[in-house]
Amino acid sequence: MSDLLIFNARIVTPIADGSPEPKRGREAMRDLQVIPNGFITITDGLISNVGAMDDLYAPEQLEADNAYDAEGGVLLPGFVDCHTHACWAGERLDEFQMKLEGADYLSVLKAGGGIMSTAFSAWSAPWVCGKSRSASASSEAG
Repeated sequence: MSDLLIFNARIVTPIADGSPEPKRGREAMRDLQVIPNGFITITDGLISNVGAMDDLYAPEQLEADNAYDAEGGVLLPGFVDCHTHACWAGERLDEFQMKLEGADYLSVLKAGGGIMSTAFSAWSAPWVCGKSRSASASSEAG
């Protein structure tokens, strides 16, 4: 029995057709599968089954301690690196596009991107290093 079942969901997944393993690497983000009416089960904190509601072959697949009817809502994996920094004074969206197009980190770095571009943006922000915006503005004025 699963811990959690989410059913009647539109599922976006990197699972390859006919394969139990997710696709990995650059191409995975370009070739996602959509299951228009599907289910997902979670057991011991891990995804244990993903499939189409029409393909259920055994009713016990739908047994779970907790069940949630998504009512057609979208279930989307998080492709985002889930960390942030307290001081965000820059963005790197152009780098994301470069990486989607196949650039490696060294190429991004040579083009002026990379972690140091964000660090320089943060260091130049007036509110970094304990300075408040008002204190910074008053010191510039006087």
